[in-house]
Amino acid sequence: MSHQPLPGAMELRLDMDEAAITEAAETALIGIHATRLPRHVGHPADDFDLLWQADGTAILTIRLWQELQPPFRHAVVVLVLTFQKGCVSGVEECVRRSFGG
Repeated sequence: MSHQPLPGAMELRLDMDEAAITEAAETALIGIHATRLPRHVGHPADDFDLLWQADGTAILTIRLWQELQPPFRHAVVVLVLTFQKGCVSGVEECVRRSFGG
């Protein structure tokens, strides 16, 4: 099954810092039910993971890639999402780590 993001799904860019990423995530994901969450992530399925934790939060990890020339700079973004009544209620934490030239 292929990943089919919905129009307006959250898309992050390599040049975004943690504040901009948090804002984009809150804008696109708050109020989205957990069962529909993957379709609101506008990145290829191979580039993100969604891990549910026993404490009721979820970790959304997204890999961002430079699309032009080697050495292919990239970054990893980790968001901890909180839920209320099954829907995303906030971004508890955002970490961004850059790699490459």
